[in-house]
Amino acid sequence: MVGFPVPRRKQHERIKAKAFSCADAHSSDDCLAFGANAWKSSLKINQIKIDGNRIVGMNEIIQLTQVQIGALLYQVNLTSIQQNVMSHYYIKDAVVERNLPNSIHIQISERVPVAMVNLSEPLYLDEDGVVLPKLFHTRFMICP
Repeated sequence: MVGFPVPRRKQHERIKAKAFSCADAHSSDDCLAFGANAWKSSLKINQIKIDGNRIVGMNEIIQLTQVQIGALLYQVNLTSIQQNVMSHYYIKDAVVERNLPNSIHIQISERVPVAMVNLSEPLYLDEDGVVLPKLFHTRFMICP
């Protein structure tokens, strides 16, 4: 045992151990990233939550989204959903978000009639002066 430099060997083993643990750390990071991506890509939409709608019905908004329950959460285009929902003449603005793990949340801001022009066929205006088409539900057409 006199011929073996023990301190050098221990130092070499420590360096090897550190290099090995760094390699393990990188591969575990890769494994974690791979696992997170696999998890993210498997999330499916189970629910579409809608808030802020009073005039436009929930089913009508869900149809406008063109999103199917069971679709992959990260494959739906939030901008397209927003544009589709805002195509309705009574929807002024929409904010669309993904809510993990399984839902889409849509916050609606509707155009509300605030004035009526009394013609042979009355016209309803919102606060921006936009002419609104007549609704079948006249309870929402009460203007101040």
